Amino acid sequence: MGQILGSNSAPSPSSEDYKAAIEAIITGPYMNRLEQYRIKRQGKLIYSEINDTTDPINRYTDDDIVRMLNDRINNTNMPPPTAGHNRFYAVICILV
Repeated sequence: MGQILGSNSAPSPSSEDYKAAIEAIITGPYMNRLEQYRIKRQGKLIYSEINDTTDPINRYTDDDIVRMLNDRINNTNMPPPTAGHNRFYAVICILV
């Protein structure tokens, strides 16, 4: 789905392409099939950003992603997890 980019290349697919794909999943028929998991309605995209301030180490771990998400929640407008809500945080890493 992605490609390795040169320093002057635009990302392909773009961040808007990823955002549109995620919105299509959370607002589409897929969510209707999740009633067995107590998900009773369509999702809604409430936040989107490009975090291009990091340079992850080679072979980063799940803990590195958790630290990055916690940093974004604490230092930006990214909404934190909330009791009673099923929040989904999508992290898409692109090699440049």
